[in-house]
Amino acid sequence: MNGYIKEKPIGAIIMTAAGQEYDQPCRIMAVLWEGTTTLGDRVELKGRNESKNALFWPGKTDTTSTYMGMTWERPGLHAPDGFKADRLDSGTVYVYVI
Repeated sequence: MNGYIKEKPIGAIIMTAAGQEYDQPCRIMAVLWEGTTTLGDRVELKGRNESKNALFWPGKTDTTSTYMGMTWERPGLHAPDGFKADRLDSGTVYVYVI
C-alpha cells in the first residue's frame, strides 16, 4: 500500500452515541439504523470540518423497533472530511464506506 491511500475498514463503521466521528475522507455506500426506539427518535449523520453543514442522512422512527436504512449506488455519497453522528437518540447505526 502506498502512502497516499489509507485503507478503509472492513465492515461497517459502528456508531452508538451522538458525537462519534469517522475522520477519513470516504464515500458512504449504505446506512443501516436498527435497535429499540421510541416514537420520534432521530438520527442525523452530518459532515465534519468544512462540510459540517452537510446533512448526509436523516432518519426518524415512527415505531418502537427500528430497522431502516439507505443505499447509494457507486460512487456513493462523498464525505470529504468524514462524518459524525450529530444526533443519535437510540439504537445503533452502521455506516458502510468505500
